[in-house]
Amino acid sequence: MSESHETVLILKHHEDLEKVAAYVKQQVREKSLELLGEDLSEDDKFVGLLINEEENRLLHPMEFAAEVFKRARGEENYYQQMATKMLTNGDTTNYFSLIEPADKEWLMKLAEERDDIGAIYCLLHGMHRKYKYWNETFVDEDTNEKVDCLRRDIVEGSTFEKNEGEEERLVQKVMEQRHRLRVEELTKFCYEIEDNKELLLERIEKGDEDAALFIEDPVILQELCDKGNKTAAEQMAYKYAYGDEANGIFIDHKRAKQYMELAGRDYNPKDYEEEDMPREFDYILKGNAETLSGIRMMIDDLCHRFGTPDNECGMFVPLGPVMKALVGTPYYRGNIMSMNQDAPECLTLHAEANSSGPLLYALRQAFTNLDVEVKETEW
Repeated sequence: MSESHETVLILKHHEDLEKVAAYVKQQVREKSLELLGEDLSEDDKFVGLLINEEENRLLHPMEFAAEVFKRARGEENYYQQMATKMLTNGDTTNYFSLIEPADKEWLMKLAEERDDIGAIYCLLHGMHRKYKYWNETFVDEDTNEKVDCLRRDIVEGSTFEKNEGEEERLVQKVMEQRHRLRVEELTKFCYEIEDNKELLLERIEKGDEDAALFIEDPVILQELCDKGNKTAAEQMAYKYAYGDEANGIFIDHKRAKQYMELAGRDYNPKDYEEEDMPREFDYILKGNAETLSGIRMMIDDLCHRFGTPDNECGMFVPLGPVMKALVGTPYYRGNIMSMNQDAPECLTLHAEANSSGPLLYALRQAFTNLDVEVKETEW
């Protein structure tokens, strides 16, 4: 057989490669035919078989992928679909090295005309990232043979340029198909479409409980807890252990313990204590003079009970009792050091704490008729 008769057969995985090779050789000799594969289906596994007079061998996965992409660029729809299936289901890291900026044209055609989910994934990935690839050679310690390994770095820019509205249309197509996607496909799209609750909930619905790790909304997490999701219960435990004041959750070790028990784990409050690294903040409260007067009275009362009212260095009112009075939870460390009211409608609290958030959100939650802002003290 001459070199011109060398062929690459792409086919579903076949146990008896020698028989397949012999049959193809006969067909090539008699009819000069190349067999090009079979129809795609959801669970197809493909191999590449190089056939000539000297050898019959399976192609290395990257050789096989390169052959598929070469044929895809020849506008053969069958291989275009195979290429996108490989990108979605296979070794995306390595296969994406075969993608070129010009591939956007046929990928976009597949995405827009056929809603091809692999093409959509490849386009979104290429719109968000660009890589620099290189081969690194090392010696295998077990076989003492040299092995080539494909490496990559993320570089500035993108593989595909984005035209106006393209990304939004692609995301919409993903959302329309999300109920038909497998967990593995949904997971890949979650990295391309960040903070998408619908995709995360679809993963959870299909059995991937750990997708709850990426959900921040306590309302959704509680709904998942009610359905028995242990990962969601653990997330809620952490919120009550450390506080998520922006979402209305303040440190509460009793609640944290209850959620951790739902997650099937033990809870020890000491494991969640943070090291004291205090910073100083000024909390500026503006609004109703009567409300501000009530706050002054509360702080003065707490100072006499827990602080140092006659100390020239500061009031040292512990944040624990203050937070207990404001939102019902005492598990905070820090101190209110001073309190100044230059006008009836403005009160400034000077405090030290690890973070400005807890007291800020507690004041806002307790006094909805006030404007409360915070600034870190500069010295």
